[in-house]
Amino acid sequence: MKRYIIAMVALLAVPAIAAEIDSLDAVDASNTDRFPENMSPAAVNDGARALEGIVARWSGDESCVIASAGSSSVWTLSATRTLSSYYDGLKMCFDAHTDNDGTVTLNVDSLGAVTIKKENDADLAAGDIEAGMKVEVVYDGTNFQLLSPTVNTSSPADIIIARGDLIYGDSSADAARLPVGGSDLFLGSDGTDVAWEALPVASTTISGVQENATAAEMEAQTALRTVTADQVVRSPYAAKAFVRFAVSGSAIGTVTGQNVASVTYDSTGDFTVEWDVNFTNAQYTCTITLQDANFNVARVSGITAGQLQIKTVNAGGTDTNPDAVNVICFGDR
Repeated sequence: MKRYIIAMVALLAVPAIAAEIDSLDAVDASNTDRFPENMSPAAVNDGARALEGIVARWSGDESCVIASAGSSSVWTLSATRTLSSYYDGLKMCFDAHTDNDGTVTLNVDSLGAVTIKKENDADLAAGDIEAGMKVEVVYDGTNFQLLSPTVNTSSPADIIIARGDLIYGDSSADAARLPVGGSDLFLGSDGTDVAWEALPVASTTISGVQENATAAEMEAQTALRTVTADQVVRSPYAAKAFVRFAVSGSAIGTVTGQNVASVTYDSTGDFTVEWDVNFTNAQYTCTITLQDANFNVARVSGITAGQLQIKTVNAGGTDTNPDAVNVICFGDR
C-alpha cells in the first residue's frame, strides 16, 4: 500500500515543460509549471533541463547567430524558439543575408510579414543594412523597430569634402553638405533650408541691414539712409563739376578738377569746358572766378548739357587771357 501511494504522488508531480521565455513570470512564486509544489525528486532534472532549454532557445534568437533569407526586400527568419504569434517586446537578432534595397518586411516562422522601421516610424533607405550585418529588431505591436545603427548614418567627417563646407539638416532631417558660398554671399534662409544669398537691396523693412540711398532719393532728399561715395554727388547741394585751368600764351596749361573731359583754347579770352558726364539739361548754374593781377572779368558765353563756354575780358571790355580760370557748377546730371 505504501509503494502505491508514493507512485501516485510521483505521477501527480510531473512538471509541464513545453514553454518559451515569454511564459516565465516575474514573480518567483508564480513559476510552478516546471517545478510544482511537492514534485517528485526524479522530475527535478527534467524541470531544470526544460528551463535551460527555454534560456538556450531565447539566447539563440538574441545572440545574432541565425541568418535571414529571402529577397532584398522580403525577408524570412526561422526562430530558435517555438513562436505561435508576435507579441509586443519580441526581440530577434540575426545575420543579414543581403543588403536591403529600401523598405524591408520580416516574416518570422511564417507568422506574417512585418515592416522593419528605423527611428521609430521611418522606412529604411537603400543600404541601411548590409549583408553580414548583425541586425537587432523588436516588435512594437505593429512593426519591427530596428535597434541596430544603420550603415547610412554619416558623421560630419564623412560629409565634408572641401574647405568651408557646412553641415545642415536636409528635408529628411538627415545630415547634408552645403558647399562654401561665394565671396559676396552670406548664409541665410529661404524659409525652409539654409542657403547662400546675396546681400538684400537696401530696404526700410529689413531689420539690421545697412540701407543705402539711391540716386533718386539723394536728388529728392527723401531718405535718411547711408550715403555711399558714389551717391554723394547726387545731392542738390553737391557740386556736379569743378575745374581749374591755367592759360599759358595761346594754350591751356595745367587742368585739375572733377567731371571734366577736356578744356579747349578757342581764341583770346574764349574757352570751352567739355563735361565727362553731361548734365541732364542746360538748366544748371556755374560760378566763374579768375586768377589774375588785373581786373579781368568772366561770364558764361554759351551753355549746353555737355559743355560750358567761357568769355574773359579786361576792364575795357577787350578779350583777354587771365592767368587761370576757376569754375564750379551745380545742377542735375
